Amino acid sequence: MHIIIDSSKKDIIRVGECGNDLEEYAYKNRDILQAVHEYLESQKKTKKDVSGIAVVIGSGSFTATRLAVTLANTWGYVLDIPVMGVSLEDIDHPKRIIFALEAHPKGQYISATYSGMPHIGPPKNSVVQ
Repeated sequence: MHIIIDSSKKDIIRVGECGNDLEEYAYKNRDILQAVHEYLESQKKTKKDVSGIAVVIGSGSFTATRLAVTLANTWGYVLDIPVMGVSLEDIDHPKRIIFALEAHPKGQYISATYSGMPHIGPPKNSVVQ
């Protein structure tokens, strides 16, 4: 089972098996693990049934992307399965994702690509008092 994790929409986490529709979960970024857990339970699968993970990068918030990438990289490391980043447009081509995941070497991890700068403090132009 190859899964896709998409956190590109605000307060929505989409998870699904490649080739199937992604299920949407109305969760904040920090609850990404809960969304993945609920998806696997709904499919009567466990984390050990996952043989590859694709994560949407380059779209969505900085924090959501970081959390999804961290989850996938950790999962890939622990279970020794391939992980890779994909674009939002790539999820419309599940066969390509499956082929790429199966050819992707284990032990190569995702480096996040962000859609913008993080908003974690005052803007660089502002004066802090």
